[in-house]
Amino acid sequence: MASEDLPRMTGDTTRRRWIAGLAALAAIGAGPVLTGCSGPPTRPDDAPPPRPPGPAVLQHWRTIGSGQLALPGGAFGVPTLPGLPGLPGLPAPMGGAPIRLVGPVALALRAGELVVADAGLGRLIRIPQASAVASAPAWTVLPPIAGLAISPRTVLALGSDASLWALDGPSRELLQLTPGGQLIRRVSLADLTSPVGFALAGVANRVVVADDASGRWAEWRGATLAEPLGTTGEGGADAIAASLDRVYLLDRRQARIRVFALGDGRPLGLIGAGELRQPVALAADVRGRVAVLDGQDGSVVFFVPGQPALRLLPADLRVMQPAALALDDGWLAVADRVGGVVQLFRVREGRVGEGLTQ
Repeated sequence: MASEDLPRMTGDTTRRRWIAGLAALAAIGAGPVLTGCSGPPTRPDDAPPPRPPGPAVLQHWRTIGSGQLALPGGAFGVPTLPGLPGLPGLPAPMGGAPIRLVGPVALALRAGELVVADAGLGRLIRIPQASAVASAPAWTVLPPIAGLAISPRTVLALGSDASLWALDGPSRELLQLTPGGQLIRRVSLADLTSPVGFALAGVANRVVVADDASGRWAEWRGATLAEPLGTTGEGGADAIAASLDRVYLLDRRQARIRVFALGDGRPLGLIGAGELRQPVALAADVRGRVAVLDGQDGSVVFFVPGQPALRLLPADLRVMQPAALALDDGWLAVADRVGGVVQLFRVREGRVGEGLTQ
C-alpha cells in the first residue's frame, strides 16, 4: 500500500504503530509456513492454502492416521468389515467401522487421492480426498491381491484413469488394478534382471521401470519393454521417478539423482550431487520437483526448480521414521512407519527445467 493511500495521522509514532498493526494482522492471517521448523496450521479448515513467501516451499497440511471404513453391503444389506489376513469378515456398524494405519510403507498420490500400503495390516488402503480437512471421506480396504506381498519394497502409483499400479518384484511383474482392487492385467518384466521400481510418466502415463542389476531403465510400450536406456556402469538405478518429460534415477552408491529425457533417454544432468548423503527413495511431480528420502538422518531433501535444496528433519516432518514418499502437483506425502501416520504437505509452485547441474 502506498504511503499516500494511508489515512492522515497526527504524528510519525502513530503512523508507525498503525503500519505495525497491519503487519501483525497479515502475519496472523497467513498461518505458519514450514521453513525448517514445525507448528500446527492456524488457518480456517475451509480456507485456501496461503502462498508461502520467500524461500519456503512446504506447509504442513494435515496428519492422516485414522478414518472410517467404506463398507460394502453384506447379507440382507448389513455391511461387513473386510477380513484381515487370517480373519473372516465380521458384521460392522452401519456407520462404518473405525480403522487406523499401523505400518505404512508405500504411498501413491494423485489428484487428492491417496493409496497406502500398510505392512502392519497387510493391505492396500484407498483414501479419497486425502487433502480435505473439513470432511472425513470413508476409506476403502482393498481385497488381498494374489502374488502381491506388502513390504518396504512395495512400489505404488495411481494412473490418470484412477487405476492403481503395483510392482511385484519377486515375480518381476507389474499389476494394474481397478479402483476397487480387482486385477486388470499383469505386465511381465522378465526381460529385466532385477526390477526395483517404476513410475508413470507424462500425460499418457507411460510406464518406466528401473533395473538395479544393470543400472538402466526401460519403458513399457503397451506390449513389450523397449530396449533399456542408460549406460551400464555409469551409475545405479535403485529407484525411479518421472515428471512430464523427464526420468529420475536414484544412484545410492554415488548419492545423486541422474536425470534423463523421457523417450530417447538422453542424459540431462544430475540432481543432489554433494547434497545427498544416503538416499533411499525419491518422488517427482509433473513440474520437475523432486523429493528424496535420505536414510542417514531420516530427512527429506526437497528440490524445487530455481530454488536452493531444502532439507527437512523428521521433527520438521512430524514423523518418527519416514518410510516412503509420494509427490503430486501441489502435494507431498510422507509415510511414518513407526508412528503409523502419513503427513501431508502443501507445495508451492515451481518451474520445470531449472535446478540441474551438468
